Amino acid sequence: MSCSSGVPTPISRRAEELMFFRSASGAAPNLFLKTVTGTSRPPREGEIHGVDYYFFESHKLFKQSIKNGVFLEYIKRGETFYGLPKKSINDAIHHPSPVIFSQVEMSGWSKTEKYLSTITNIKILTLKIFILPDMNFSDYQKWLMEKRTNEDIDSRLNKTGWEVKKAPKKADFIVTNRIRENSQSLTYTAQAIINQILDFLPDQSNIPKFDLPFEIKKSIKG
Repeated sequence: MSCSSGVPTPISRRAEELMFFRSASGAAPNLFLKTVTGTSRPPREGEIHGVDYYFFESHKLFKQSIKNGVFLEYIKRGETFYGLPKKSINDAIHHPSPVIFSQVEMSGWSKTEKYLSTITNIKILTLKIFILPDMNFSDYQKWLMEKRTNEDIDSRLNKTGWEVKKAPKKADFIVTNRIRENSQSLTYTAQAIINQILDFLPDQSNIPKFDLPFEIKKSIKG
């Protein structure tokens, strides 16, 4: 993503989350596995079913899958549904990668944690990371009006306001997605979180911690 004159370019929340994941997985490529999200939209060129998304054939099939309990959580953006299938979480848990990255709406955090607590044969530590856009409210509102013309803007703004208000209590990390030319802030943030995660993974002692240009004074606790 390019920036000009030091002014951030608004991007979608899901894109922000993916950018953070790419920074983290790029820093420690053998540490992370990303769960696969389900969607009701058709695949775009180059996208592969079961890799990029689980593509449902129609809105009707997606909604029927919701009724059948296929998803841990779901959301509708405009005319498109997105959701986290339980299958995606279950497959990831049995994958050798020790850290699972999953995009879950804050409204679905409690439900996801409750589901994970039912898995008793594996010890699971859940870390919740909230990605905060690096823009002021008026820029965010303008971006929504320009880019999300098929959505209920007021509802989206209310939801974002609720998330920002709840994040300090609900999230383990709040990451401001600062993206600037010649800046490594997102990379450093990802590396700092990886250093903290490694404290809980004694079996991953072969992965060295990163030397950072700052000190973390507060550590997470299991």
